[in-house]
Amino acid sequence: MFALLMGLKTISPGRLQRMRQEQPVTVVDVNSPQSWMKARVPGALNLDPASFRDGDLPADKEAP
Repeated sequence: MFALLMGLKTISPGRLQRMRQEQPVTVVDVNSPQSWMKARVPGALNLDPASFRDGDLPADKEAP
């Protein structure tokens, strides 16, 4: 619900898996570094909301 209120796009794990099979996809995980170390999508980029900068995000904002 929070993601919808913030205007963020979310997808199901199954949809993510299908997308990754079809094309290169950047997965961004905004959990704390501690949570990210415990469990994450393999290859996910961790961006801690408390410390990330715009330059940490992929350059192409329209890319999957």
